[in-house]
Amino acid sequence: MAALAALAVSAQADQLDDFIKSEMTRQNVPGLTLAVVKDGKVIRTGAYGKADLELDVPMNEDNIFEIGSITKQFTAALILQMMEEGKLSLDDSVTKYIEGSPDLWKPLTLRHLLNHTSGLKEYVVIPGLMLTEEFEQKTFLEKVKPLTLDFEPGITFAYSNTNFALLGLVLEKVSGKSYNDLITERVFKPLGMTSTTILDPDAIIKNRAHGYMNAGGKQYRSRFSMLSIIADGAILSNVKDMAKWDAALIGGKILKPASYQMMIAPGKLKNGRTRNYGFGTFLNSLGAKPLVGHHGNSAGYSAGYYHYPSASLSIILMANVYAINGQQMATQIAESLDPTLKMTVPAEQPDTKKDRTEKVKAALAKLAANTPDEQMMEPEVIAPMKTDRGRMGPGAYGGLKAIDAMTFLGEESYGTDKLLTYRLSTPQRNYIARIVWSTNDKIAELALRLDGPPKA
Repeated sequence: MAALAALAVSAQADQLDDFIKSEMTRQNVPGLTLAVVKDGKVIRTGAYGKADLELDVPMNEDNIFEIGSITKQFTAALILQMMEEGKLSLDDSVTKYIEGSPDLWKPLTLRHLLNHTSGLKEYVVIPGLMLTEEFEQKTFLEKVKPLTLDFEPGITFAYSNTNFALLGLVLEKVSGKSYNDLITERVFKPLGMTSTTILDPDAIIKNRAHGYMNAGGKQYRSRFSMLSIIADGAILSNVKDMAKWDAALIGGKILKPASYQMMIAPGKLKNGRTRNYGFGTFLNSLGAKPLVGHHGNSAGYSAGYYHYPSASLSIILMANVYAINGQQMATQIAESLDPTLKMTVPAEQPDTKKDRTEKVKAALAKLAANTPDEQMMEPEVIAPMKTDRGRMGPGAYGGLKAIDAMTFLGEESYGTDKLLTYRLSTPQRNYIARIVWSTNDKIAELALRLDGPPKA
């Protein structure tokens, strides 16, 4: 029996290796490292590909990467520590801590910033403040303070690095220390994260993997990010140190249990609906098994860290290329290790409301064409699309431009709304769509999940 069990584990490991290598080939990834944590203990690590293509240096598990926006999870934890110590309240206005704040910021609370529900514009698209530019804190504030808000605070969720850039300044004001000193003192040193630091593009850092960019069908060496503002995405780490963070955060060494539950609770909008982002944590999408974590991208790097509470399983991965979808890849790895984590897809059901389905299909077509129909969507869906960040790319719905078939898989109550499930068939691939359909007959939320491999 023991021999059979060993063979099963070996076969599973081989399948995981095969999956990772195939994804690296498909996404043109030079190198990648992985850690799998079960019940707070590392049960598997792996290193694939190259840390440096020019020097032909193999990747190893000690290699260090920029983890990008996973940094936001650390910043959120520090804010909650300050709350536990009575040094701030999450309902404080940001103007209490940022000198010379505009009147427009008075309604903005720290909670809004943590949840990305503030309406603050994205600073990294502003000339002079972009990720590869070097600037002083004074310049950052001078350029950000005069900007209008994208929407009234609390109306919707719209991811903006500006939120966590300001939270970093709040931490420095409250603690009287630099962000670097604070996080080193409270997190890196106590947890023994000896390979983790704040990004310094000019420093010589042992085991730092070189970053690369994929563009126009070619691969290029990346110049290191400048990251003059650090609380939103400037940590360097490796999978071994991130496993220590995972164990400490979930094990109650960083936050009290009540604070951690606040961190992983969905953000609540003014209208009572929620969004799948806590405090520096992405949460499970509609209908998926619970998960908590974050992905990160920077100039030359991608990372993903996700914890699945029902299985006490965490996946940590880092790649030296911009950009891969860290959440999608981590989810696929987790589901291959524990099939119970796969989303349960309902069976096809009779569609008794075909008129509604036609309305949904028409709304999705408009979304895919980047011309959303405001008559078919609630304000919290439309508002993020009108932000600078929302206009940066073709959007997450481009794959729905040609829906060949739309199969009804059921509905259920979702607060006062309905949660609808469909299988969408397109020429390229299939999707499972979960749609919150409001009492106003509008889309209030939408989540897509890939359903099977790409079509030949």
